[in-house]
Amino acid sequence: MRVIFKISLLLICTIILSCQNSDSEQKNLEKSKSLEIIYDTLTINIKGRMGPAIKYENKYYCFFETSNPYSSRSFKYFYIISPDGTTQSKIKVPDELNRAYYDLHIRNDSIITKEYWDNRTFYLDTIKLEWIEIKEVDDLVFEDEKFYVTYLNFGEWGSTVWFKDKNTNKEYELASSAPIINKIDNLYILTNGRSIFEIKDPTKMQLCDTNNYYNVVEKDKSRYGSRFTNGTRLIFGDTTSWFDSDFYIASSFVFNDSLFHLCVDSNITYLAIIDSGKIKQLKTIGNDINIYRHHYSYRGNSFKNKKQLLKFKSKNRKQNGFIEIFDNKVKIIHINNIDSAKYLGTEKADKTFRYLSDYHIENIGNLFLQQIDSIVPSLGGYNVTPHHKMSIGTDYYPNKNNFELETPRVYKIIEDSTLTLLIDYYYTKYNGSVKVISYEWRETWENDYDLFATNNENFKIIQFQNRLKKIKEYLTTVIGNSSIKESKSNSSSMTWKTETGLTIKLSWNDFNKHRRIRMKIYKE
Repeated sequence: MRVIFKISLLLICTIILSCQNSDSEQKNLEKSKSLEIIYDTLTINIKGRMGPAIKYENKYYCFFETSNPYSSRSFKYFYIISPDGTTQSKIKVPDELNRAYYDLHIRNDSIITKEYWDNRTFYLDTIKLEWIEIKEVDDLVFEDEKFYVTYLNFGEWGSTVWFKDKNTNKEYELASSAPIINKIDNLYILTNGRSIFEIKDPTKMQLCDTNNYYNVVEKDKSRYGSRFTNGTRLIFGDTTSWFDSDFYIASSFVFNDSLFHLCVDSNITYLAIIDSGKIKQLKTIGNDINIYRHHYSYRGNSFKNKKQLLKFKSKNRKQNGFIEIFDNKVKIIHINNIDSAKYLGTEKADKTFRYLSDYHIENIGNLFLQQIDSIVPSLGGYNVTPHHKMSIGTDYYPNKNNFELETPRVYKIIEDSTLTLLIDYYYTKYNGSVKVISYEWRETWENDYDLFATNNENFKIIQFQNRLKKIKEYLTTVIGNSSIKESKSNSSSMTWKTETGLTIKLSWNDFNKHRRIRMKIYKE
């Protein structure tokens, strides 16, 4: 009888729990009908790739990056963009922020960015329109009246979320990657890309040793992430292999006291709820929408739990945009950037090279930076002048008159998916007179304005060989046969000298090993 009673009681509990789950699911389904999916397009005119971005007081605040051809650090600028896509302000970014890992978020109604190399923090003065350095902010991801929640990522060594009890100052830890934290009544719900946890009482989680408190670990990041999940309830966990899965949870949000999730699975992005430990798809919001977060940009969506701004790209990276979540709306905004760089194409690149070279050779004795800045951009050149000092050695330019040359004005012309031309104009500080012009053809970088570079090695070699042949043919036609030829095991060069003092040197590498073509023009 006892066995039968226990089985019956278990069956009754299971039925009750099943009914509760079914009832809760039905309520969530009813609430989801009030969610509105909106589609829109935002047209902007800004050079480069978008970095971290937020929306604040109905404006977009965004970093944009362009590649620096002479440094691993990209060029960064900050823009304030109106809802109609108009650029309201372009703000210089301090050199101290020119790092790979940095974030952008709102704290105490201020726009804050923190770079994670030297741990320096800046806030945006929206009156003076400049970044001002302040005391380093911590890694807060969520806060309410009871708990102060921080997070650190240790790369391949894991990550930790700390819940600090404001009454006792004790800290409790949880193993989780970049968290999005929501709260319904007194229940904390933590979402990362692969799992969702419920936390009824954070003080039931793993109590930290004081040596493992956030402030201690933050000063010494050579640690391992937490391995504890006690005090939590896993309500969903993706059990497929990380390498084999195309599924991830991009975000979670609360609407009408119910939790909804924005999921990406292969080529489909959809809204979902959790039903009996499984993801239940509700509404498809689009195809080929891959939602992503930049490194360390994980805390912009958890502070007030009301509004979120996510970013997405298509798989071919030719289309990107925002997803805004606010009130009962999920708004998908495709970004149309009319300033996106384009390949010139082989025919146009040939004409551009000949036109510029004719102009350079004809005017090298009387050529000024003002002329260059007027002509080259109209031919597809992008100003990528480095911020750091650059000079040219006497082995490239004898500089017998000892001109004081500035860091060159550098223009980039993307010829095609293989070849990109950089032109350096070395000019005098006194009057901007151009003394040396340096051409360099190098491989097109895949991250230039989100244009794809070819990966076909044989095709690259052929393209470089064709470009070199056309340069030789042009110089021979315009000037004649070269007077000096040199050949080494991995490099070769040809030099032309004229009676008027013009010198042109063409050099190149073994394209099977290193694909570069260089040409310099100067006149003493």
